[in-house]
Amino acid sequence: MTRALRRALFLLGSLAALASPIDAQVCRGVASESPVWFAMQYGRAAKHASVHGADIAWQLDQGLLLFTDANVTMYPQPDPARGRVAVGMGIEVGEFRGVGVCTTFGFERERIGDLQVQRIPTGIALGWSRPLAGVARRIGFTVEPFYVHGHERIERFGHTSNFVSGRAGMIYLARGYLVGLKYEHAFDADARWHATARDGFTFN
Repeated sequence: MTRALRRALFLLGSLAALASPIDAQVCRGVASESPVWFAMQYGRAAKHASVHGADIAWQLDQGLLLFTDANVTMYPQPDPARGRVAVGMGIEVGEFRGVGVCTTFGFERERIGDLQVQRIPTGIALGWSRPLAGVARRIGFTVEPFYVHGHERIERFGHTSNFVSGRAGMIYLARGYLVGLKYEHAFDADARWHATARDGFTFN
């Protein structure tokens, strides 16, 4: 673990320890009355690729959120597809003028042909949601900048990298149904990005 990553983890952990309770779900743009959701993803990515996947989130208690997602990015031939699985958690930090703030930690594993990639994203999620006219309708927004420590390996060769990435999204909820948009961009030499639409359900 690099010195910069250790410092980031210490700082984020210190903030979490000093936090006042909020609903961790707000950091993902969803209110606490919908503590679980499942959504499908489909969209486009850099280099004329298509993305298909799914994501799930659970709020275990008021201040802790677990989430996981998996997707496949398909490129035009002869480029290989990218299969990715990720798990993570969000820990509440506080609420400032209606904006929920959480620290986020995760682990991602990606396979690109024979290349295997492991990444550890660590960041801060900002989210807020507002009720709309009608019954059980709500719209939410999220912004999540994060730092990524990654390791790529193929056979006996490996390479370590560190870069900054970020996500932004919107979610609309109506009677337990969820639709949304999400955009993610990695500011590294690969210049990866993908934009996806999401639809699914929330559960009380």
